[in-house]
Amino acid sequence: RVTHGGQFTAEGAGWYWNNEYDVERQRGLDFKEDLWCLGTLVLELARAAEIAFSVGEPAAGEPVAVSPAEVFQVKRADGQPTIIAGYPWFTDWGRDTMISLPGLMQGEAARSVIAAFVKHLDQGLIPNRFPDRGERPEYNTADATLWAFEAVARLGLEPSFFFEAAREIVAWHERGTHFGIHVDPTDGLVVNGPQTTWMDAVVDGRAITPRAGKAVEINALWFNALKLMEQWGLGDGYGAKAERVRRSFVRTFWSGSALKDLADDGACRPNQLFAVSLTHSPLAAPQQQAVVRACEAKLLTPFGLRTLAPGERGYVGRYGGSPLERDGAYHQGTVWPWLIGPYVKAHRRAFGSVPDVLRPLRELLEQNGTLPEVFDGDAPHRPGGTPAQAWSVAEVLSASQLTRRPRSARPSPSLHSLKRCRLPTRASRARPAHRSP
Repeated sequence: RVTHGGQFTAEGAGWYWNNEYDVERQRGLDFKEDLWCLGTLVLELARAAEIAFSVGEPAAGEPVAVSPAEVFQVKRADGQPTIIAGYPWFTDWGRDTMISLPGLMQGEAARSVIAAFVKHLDQGLIPNRFPDRGERPEYNTADATLWAFEAVARLGLEPSFFFEAAREIVAWHERGTHFGIHVDPTDGLVVNGPQTTWMDAVVDGRAITPRAGKAVEINALWFNALKLMEQWGLGDGYGAKAERVRRSFVRTFWSGSALKDLADDGACRPNQLFAVSLTHSPLAAPQQQAVVRACEAKLLTPFGLRTLAPGERGYVGRYGGSPLERDGAYHQGTVWPWLIGPYVKAHRRAFGSVPDVLRPLRELLEQNGTLPEVFDGDAPHRPGGTPAQAWSVAEVLSASQLTRRPRSARPSPSLHSLKRCRLPTRASRARPAHRSP
């Protein structure tokens, strides 16, 4: 049924066989498809028009445009609110949701999302992923649960709804939980199992970025969680634990000029930024500044931060080719725009100012209404991955709110100033072999 003008006819209806998609062919995926055409919609356009489609009865009144933030806000089959990680092929992921929430939602709506994930807490972990068809959630993540603490803090939520879960989370980490995640009793740091951080790509059973052990961002998140427990007044013992972790963190990860990525790996990666950008940092001010400078010098690009510095062993500057080739590049130099948020927050803490680095991503967000998942590590930094990624949009919006601008400056994008989101005209049917974020 056509509303508000226009005419729909059956002209052109029927099957169109063996359509081929060049991009899918280049990506090593199934690139042929038969398409059914329902008919033809005819509109006389005197000016630009907006078209809304629905599989059910159209809503009453005028179609409502949604903001880039709103388009990722959905409900699962059980009616619980959540955040879609990316369109067209990702569902809701614990890690992406907790990182994205402060930039995409506020108040009671955001609290409801956190509470919905906490309902599924299992041995101190929230799910990394809710499978599409109601199977048991997957818990193979060492950081999604710890990101929930930061989400509560950054959103400024009254934290009492989270207290019981917070105590359970800390207790299970100290006791030991799924996938080998546990606190080392000798130093208080968290040990994470294989492929449980966000850099978890696997090709033919081989970890591309092996990070089992003590990872820098996991322990920055752990310190932050303990400090928040102390801040929330949940007991003096959490403050003492946090201080022990702080000392161990510096002793284990500080290299003299930056932070190591793992206790036994000094590769220059952006994960060290979280030790500066989170609500509570375990580092002294000079160390914070050194970390930001190291990431700025080796990882920063106009569209986010590289996942590995050029010149490091294993660096891959182009994200493309077959699924195996793409997975091999995913965290080996590929640029992730969501990392611009932690960089801006870290710079603000370390130097007291917001760097002028957001313009390229803000302009792309204004132009397209959304942001992609990744870009090539090498110039000209071609976009790749999902064309609409929640945490890419969320962190650019969040970081934009930190910008101190003169009155004459152009306003930063916000949940209200960016009104329309233009999603891709054709959604790929193929899902990657694995999901890293």
